Amino acid sequence: MNAIIRNCSILGWLIAVGCVTDSQRAAFGRWTVSGTDDVVTLDRHHSARLTSGGKTVRGSYRMTAHDLLVVTLPDVVSPSKSRTVAYLIAPGGWSSKTLEPFADTRSELPPVSK
Repeated sequence: MNAIIRNCSILGWLIAVGCVTDSQRAAFGRWTVSGTDDVVTLDRHHSARLTSGGKTVRGSYRMTAHDLLVVTLPDVVSPSKSRTVAYLIAPGGWSSKTLEPFADTRSELPPVSK
């Protein structure tokens, strides 16, 4: 009987710790885009600002993976439409707050033929 109570207590503790622990790092703050003079500022409430060439555009962001950031911004030509920009956070990018424009060059899937 004591073994059942002990095992249930341990299981309950593990579930509580697993639910409370945040598995994703906080991405908010000021990030620079490597190879450009662009700056992406991320707020706690998923709003984003992209500053490029002295112009600032406001939009939203979401983390789709632990190292992949997707920013949705209004289109410059047609504000009713939106454009999506994906950035990769390099392994050392968390400490230096550096983003890389995402290009799927690592995919092993063959190109789609028409």
